[in-house]
Amino acid sequence: SAHHIALPVRQVALSPTADWLYLGTRTGKVLRLALKRSGGQFGVREVETLYTASNDIHTMSVSEDQHWIAVGHLSPALSVLNAEGQVQWRRHPDDGTATEGDNWSVAIDSTNQSMYVGSAGAGSNRLAAIGLSDRGLYGSRYLAPGLRATALAALDDGVVVVQTDSNSFDSELVKLTSDLSEPAWRFAP
Repeated sequence: SAHHIALPVRQVALSPTADWLYLGTRTGKVLRLALKRSGGQFGVREVETLYTASNDIHTMSVSEDQHWIAVGHLSPALSVLNAEGQVQWRRHPDDGTATEGDNWSVAIDSTNQSMYVGSAGAGSNRLAAIGLSDRGLYGSRYLAPGLRATALAALDDGVVVVQTDSNSFDSELVKLTSDLSEPAWRFAP
């Protein structure tokens, strides 16, 4: 049977085994679609709403072991969910734990131990590496004035940050070490 999902999808993540597809929507939902294969084709056998936020989802990252789901909101909020969509912790103004930024990009590292976060909000240029279970701050830095972190990709030994100039909208990729202390390389497309 066909499933109709009438939500503006902003993020998609596929499980390593291609059994699950995770969707992050503009309306604050994280959905998990159980996939089925038949005759070389993929279909959806079940749709499950794991999480509903009161604010929009900007980015989402699912750990390789699917134990963690990190959510970066358009507002000044970050959420970390378990595999069932239960909030394990969050940073949110309503909790008195406001973040220093908004429009958060998130990426979970390959060890499933920490996540990288970067703010793309106007006037905020914060990057951080945060422990998923212990919430420890493993590294932090600010981008140069006028730059924003508009996308992140976690690597085995650090993170690639897409730095975008707030005025010209030019971008460059910068690979940082896992503690965010040193740039390893830069690339301007």
